[in-house]
Amino acid sequence: MTRRLAITALLGLAAAATPRAAPAKPPAAGTKTAVKLVPYEVQPGDSCWSIALVVLGEASRYGEIPYCRDKQPHVIPPGTIIKVPGSLRPQAKLAWLQRDVKAKPPASVDWRRARPKMNLWRLYKVSTGGKSYAGIAFEDRSSLRMRERALLVIYGASAAATRLSRAQKHSVRVLAGAVRGGLAALDAQSKPLALATPSADVEIVSREMLLEVDRYQTSRVSVYDGHVGVKAQGAKVKVKRDYGTYVKKGQKPAKPRRLPPPPAWIGAARRVVLTTAGHSTRFEARWQSVKAARRYRFELARSRDFRSKVAVAVVGAGILRFRAQALPAGHYFARVAAIDGVGLEGRASKVLEVLIATLASSRRLQLGKDGVAEASGLLLLSVGGKDASGLELSLDGGPHASAVQPLRVRKPGAHVVHARFAGVAAAADKDAGFALRLLPVRTAFKVAAKTLRAGARHVEVEVILRDSKRRPVALPGLRVQAHPGGSAPLQAVAAGKYRAQVALPTDMSVRRVHLTVSWVGGDLDRQHVDIARAPQVPKKTPAPPAAY
Repeated sequence: MTRRLAITALLGLAAAATPRAAPAKPPAAGTKTAVKLVPYEVQPGDSCWSIALVVLGEASRYGEIPYCRDKQPHVIPPGTIIKVPGSLRPQAKLAWLQRDVKAKPPASVDWRRARPKMNLWRLYKVSTGGKSYAGIAFEDRSSLRMRERALLVIYGASAAATRLSRAQKHSVRVLAGAVRGGLAALDAQSKPLALATPSADVEIVSREMLLEVDRYQTSRVSVYDGHVGVKAQGAKVKVKRDYGTYVKKGQKPAKPRRLPPPPAWIGAARRVVLTTAGHSTRFEARWQSVKAARRYRFELARSRDFRSKVAVAVVGAGILRFRAQALPAGHYFARVAAIDGVGLEGRASKVLEVLIATLASSRRLQLGKDGVAEASGLLLLSVGGKDASGLELSLDGGPHASAVQPLRVRKPGAHVVHARFAGVAAAADKDAGFALRLLPVRTAFKVAAKTLRAGARHVEVEVILRDSKRRPVALPGLRVQAHPGGSAPLQAVAAGKYRAQVALPTDMSVRRVHLTVSWVGGDLDRQHVDIARAPQVPKKTPAPPAAY
């Protein structure tokens, strides 16, 4: 279990150390007050003291909250809407989260499960567990994205509370893990986003940067846009775009160094991988090596903004591929970044888009021992759902056609179905092809008798269908046609066994009838029956008249 760090909040200690002030007295009756009251929704674990600490800066000022003057005890049911003084604006909000994300108010002993859109006030702590992520949004649309196993504290915005310059808008203390983000825009009105770590103070004038604190409290800063100022032990460095630095605890910042370049993907940047209902699939992403890389960080997500991560892996420099298996159908997005010898992470690659599309089949597909999908008879393949109109399919390297129209597979043997986004020439990629095997159908066609008596009205037939592995086969539209004569559908009497009665011609001059068994994919087999001649009945010669 990941051990969560217990961090003592640095702000607010002065208030805790000073003698407790007496609660503020309510204004006298009839006195007109200029204090503005705004609504506040009570959170689990809130009390009058904790709310006063959050919204007024001092817990001892709880008497200024009308509810707390009138109610005892001062534990308030969660969800209660109370009025509090001031222009109530939280320092930040938890914009989104994934999996195990927890928050801890300043006066709370226990961590509680966080929720989206949750207000984050001064001295709130936010923690992410393993494979968990969260996004924090500030009022001016600046943002930070917390990676797995990260811990930070939201501090107040005033210079007095933060001990930072008044030009800095926010203060966040990153205690462990990594956060990524920055300002919403870079312009003349942009003020730095102030972050602090156990080993450095960081002033961010960037829309995208990465700050990481490891278990030794070493801070690493990678800048992808704008610039970042890093200060420690009386020394300050300015880190420009595509550069980074690191600061060990108790030391000055290292000289900024160039970040490793983004890796390049091998193959198309937009790919389609085919699967079928009930079967899982996989795809493999490969990238070119980066000379300065000592490790790579690979991320796979369900959304282009990478909020809904499916997999995250940090691998050694010798591994240049990532294989994802057992993925359900849908859109996926991947990116990879190189990490150098001191742990600085470079800019990520271009986003690789992968669509896992479900291939609809007119016949049930079974997996063979080698993992290849198998079926018997004619196959009609298409892509169902909203993805069909944007895709094209081809068979065995042939021309591509819209995936809305069924792709016909009728020749027994091994086949490969390729898919691509419409109008996009996809590079050859083994994962883009869906392998299948069409097994030949073996037919045993029997008739009740090879020779029928004259005047017979019908003939009984039996058809047994097996594939090349001797498994029963069911084919749609099975019929028997007599030439001349009628036709009849074959009725199943057992797995792979069918019977029918076929009408024979009424023309007594017909001596042979040809029988053809067929299905929607064409003819399967032929037989014939002979019809015996009707026996000749000798004509009786009338006796001569008797002589009189």
